[in-house]
Amino acid sequence: MLIETPPETVQNVTVKTVEIAMQNNKGRPIDVTICNVMPASILDSRTGEETEKIAVYFGEIDERLLLNVTNTKTIITKLGNDTDKWEGKKLSLYLGTYQDSQTGRPAKGVRIA
Repeated sequence: MLIETPPETVQNVTVKTVEIAMQNNKGRPIDVTICNVMPASILDSRTGEETEKIAVYFGEIDERLLLNVTNTKTIITKLGNDTDKWEGKKLSLYLGTYQDSQTGRPAKGVRIA
């Protein structure tokens, strides 16, 4: 699957999952290996409509990462826009802080190093 436009999505690898893994890793980013990339249908909480997103699965974490614009751009920069070539590639996940566009407050999110 080729990505031409990054999807506007949410992340499904929870902040709590990454926090726990980082605690076990003494606060360092978590190194993960992509084991699968596939489309995923999810319900958009804002519109109530079903949309198709890109889900990335890792060998080291049981939850998937639904790509948002930031993480999609980061992966494309590192690995290219052909998701068929992502399998087996390594990335690092960490918790980043950003300003939530809906609330205007600082929030934590999973980011890719």
